[in-house]
Amino acid sequence: MEQLPDRITTKWMASLSNEELMVACDIASAEHEASLGFQRMDERRQARRRLDKLISACTARFETMKCSLCGKRIQPKLSHNAAPLEGRCCLNCNAKIVIPIRIYAYLSNIK
Repeated sequence: MEQLPDRITTKWMASLSNEELMVACDIASAEHEASLGFQRMDERRQARRRLDKLISACTARFETMKCSLCGKRIQPKLSHNAAPLEGRCCLNCNAKIVIPIRIYAYLSNIK
């Protein structure tokens, strides 16, 4: 990847591997630094928007949280509500702990 596309879209960013996304951030950063010498303010703003978009994509991709039940690192968008327990949990804990507890609680209230 030597050059960024004219329009940086969410679909394009999602198609990149982690390494490619980091390279894209470096390229956008270099573009932004070069734009500081531009006389036209709109060129500066455009370079800054491209850089901001890529930085937010990097941050979102690498952000993690801990499962409240087992402590495993997970991405927030892949977490599950652990109710009736506290916090957010991973897929494994949701299937093996949370759902059976919910089923037991439901069946206990029926009788």
